[in-house]
Amino acid sequence: MQRRTLLLGGTSLALFASAPVSASAAADTKNPQQPVTFDAGVLRRMAQELAQKSFQAPDSKLAEPLAHLTYDQYRDFRFDPQRALWRDQGLLFTLQLFHRGFLYINRVDFV
Repeated sequence: MQRRTLLLGGTSLALFASAPVSASAAADTKNPQQPVTFDAGVLRRMAQELAQKSFQAPDSKLAEPLAHLTYDQYRDFRFDPQRALWRDQGLLFTLQLFHRGFLYINRVDFV
């Protein structure tokens, strides 16, 4: 499997898994406590509802100490490989998360 395919699939899965089910999709069920089956129709309705809203950029404010890091200061951050996600899962890869700062101000949420 190519790394690009893995990353694209993982981000797509995270996006769809974290997307709230729209009110119109939930209205299709008789019992609001019942889970809504996720299918192409639900996805289309969610996309149409999102397309009608104006774009709102995510908040990219950094805490003051991180907002003015130089290249060398950011480079001094080190990841502890012992804390990598999926380290003990026997997989061919792990996930190492780095802090925002310097040029990297966009937030990435993992659910």
